[in-house]
Amino acid sequence: MLPYSYFYILWVVLIYIWDYSNSELVIVGTLLHGFEFVFVRIVSIMLFIFIVVIIITYKKQWIINE
Repeated sequence: MLPYSYFYILWVVLIYIWDYSNSELVIVGTLLHGFEFVFVRIVSIMLFIFIVVIIITYKKQWIINE
């Protein structure tokens, strides 16, 4: 099983060598690119929210322990 980074590199290479002369591959490629775009946006927002929640939780525990 390949580590995640190798899988991502393979994914990026496949996107750039994809043959867009076939109309069916154009649709699939567009859907995959759209999914990847939305996934990256959602994960970045979730990461920010998780960090804020962790900081708030840590501060609450710090105040209670004083």
